Amino acid sequence: MDRKQYESLSIEDRAKVVKEKYSCEATDPYVTSRDFNLRELEIDFIINNVSEGRILDLGCGNGYTDLRIAETMAAKVTGIDFSETMIEGCYYLANQYKYKLLGAVDFVLGDIRNLPQFSNGRFDYVISERGLLNLPSRECQFKTIKEAHRVLRPGGKYIMVEGTLDGLARLNALRVKFGLEPVEDKSADHVWSRKFDERELKDFLEPYFRMVYRKYFSMYCFISKVIHPLLIAPESPKFEAKINNIAKRMALAFPYSEDLGNIGQICGWVLEKK
Repeated sequence: MDRKQYESLSIEDRAKVVKEKYSCEATDPYVTSRDFNLRELEIDFIINNVSEGRILDLGCGNGYTDLRIAETMAAKVTGIDFSETMIEGCYYLANQYKYKLLGAVDFVLGDIRNLPQFSNGRFDYVISERGLLNLPSRECQFKTIKEAHRVLRPGGKYIMVEGTLDGLARLNALRVKFGLEPVEDKSADHVWSRKFDERELKDFLEPYFRMVYRKYFSMYCFISKVIHPLLIAPESPKFEAKINNIAKRMALAFPYSEDLGNIGQICGWVLEKK
């Protein structure tokens, strides 16, 4: 299915396409992101911006991020996902982690666009890691953010790790400057990817949240998406290449690398409920 075919579907049929995609290999921690080094950096960002308390993960997939949080701190983490297969994967992975956990985890089958099972102000933190990226429309994304706001306590934080069109455009401008092809906004196997226009997002967030902090994964993207392909051209880059592991280590060693130009298709926002 190409992007045009996907966009011609109804909202709910689009959601079914994504559900079917992720109803396989649910026990692979990286099934929702092939770039496993970047995924680990995203999780590190989330862990560094939450603390012990009640945490809700919107679109938890197979629960890998939630288990990593609970492995690190005595938090109570609830993950919600609309895929029965992914929820099964959550409990499979939880069984692997059961002797490592400092915190508690539970998983709920449900639609992140509507959270009637959770009362107002129930959570200290809400997180989403590429969960909104998979939603079928901008309206669905904004509706989900409103729900995140509702279930957060006053002053609670929403840790949002999602796609950015602006960061991707800056990355692609750099790649083109060095003779590389632009990274596609939507790959053939992720035609539903719906990244945010940051100005539009900022305007929407204004009544609901105060932005505390924003982080691009610039160091990692610069090495993995610019230096790596330049070094091996005309071969195609591979996510498992050793240089990507080095890029992850460099990013962890130098977390404040925004002077590289705020590049990359993924951005992390720390948002405080107004």
